[in-house]
Amino acid sequence: MASRDRKSFAQHLLEIEQEAARAASRVRQAHSKAHNALNEPQAYPPPSPLMPWPENAPGGAPSTPSGASAQIAAAQRETMRMAWDLSVLKRSLPEIEGAALMSGRMLEASLTMQEQLVKGRAASDSTLSELSEALAESRSEAAALRSRNTDLER
Repeated sequence: MASRDRKSFAQHLLEIEQEAARAASRVRQAHSKAHNALNEPQAYPPPSPLMPWPENAPGGAPSTPSGASAQIAAAQRETMRMAWDLSVLKRSLPEIEGAALMSGRMLEASLTMQEQLVKGRAASDSTLSELSEALAESRSEAAALRSRNTDLER
């Protein structure tokens, strides 16, 4: 029965370690998704260079209306890109946090089970030592009784 308990305990530890590995894999996958989404060049148009503001234009000349509209369009694209990046991060964050929390819980459970295993082994080692001492003592007493019995038979 003890070997079955140890086997089920080992299986339980293995299941905990496998679940922790799956949680870590989910964290890596979520991180990869977020990283790929942020680095995907087709996801949004590249920002165009900003046109100088009228007060910074050479010679103080005002910018053209098309230059101002290009600046506004570039600023809007940059704002949309930042909003999209933020939404991707916000969507990924709960999944990453959940996976990290699950991984932490699995690690704690694994450590607790390992501590219990160590305590159980120490207790069984102590019991085994006590039984060995009792067996040696019993053998010694049996030998003494045999010797005394032999002496009485003579």
